Amino acid sequence: MQRIALLMLSMMCYEASAQDSYNATNYISVAPFVVTQTTRRGFSVQYEKFIDNKWSITLPISYSFGNSNPCDSKEKTRMLRVYPGIKFYPAGKNHRMVYGMGVSASTGVGNSNCSCLLENASSETNTRLAESQSEKTETQFTSRYEAGLVFNNSITIMFSKHVFIGSDLAIGGNMVGYKNTISPDFAFRFTFHLGYRF
Repeated sequence: MQRIALLMLSMMCYEASAQDSYNATNYISVAPFVVTQTTRRGFSVQYEKFIDNKWSITLPISYSFGNSNPCDSKEKTRMLRVYPGIKFYPAGKNHRMVYGMGVSASTGVGNSNCSCLLENASSETNTRLAESQSEKTETQFTSRYEAGLVFNNSITIMFSKHVFIGSDLAIGGNMVGYKNTISPDFAFRFTFHLGYRF
């Protein structure tokens, strides 16, 4: 068993260090699975343009929807978010397995009928949100917007000359505007995507 584990580890290390001879600079991907701080359902598309071997400009666009409170099936949030940013690849992009890190702006618009209290909000803010809870119905949606900054970590695996798979994890903070309040909140995004490069 130990020999099998060592063999698999050696193969992964080889794949990570193996050179990728195809020098693509444009990466387009689709993520059918997106988890954010508001919901566990969504999808996204992303364009990434490499400006050299280690630096790229990224533009992910995602839409999340569905239940935003596991304790109340009536609470739903729908958000369209854009994450323009830059990414750095320490070992360069020309490998079969590539690690990248970066920073992105996080902006979003949408609506919600969530009456959850905000963790970092003032007591006055949470009092106003709590007052709306008794009036909440499934159709009472209120506009919501976000603006903040997130830090990204990504893994990309090249399957062939053009096809790749990957995942991204972004963590940071947002200022959230909701129900006449503006408060700081946590920002999170995880995607698993399939892409094409050229």
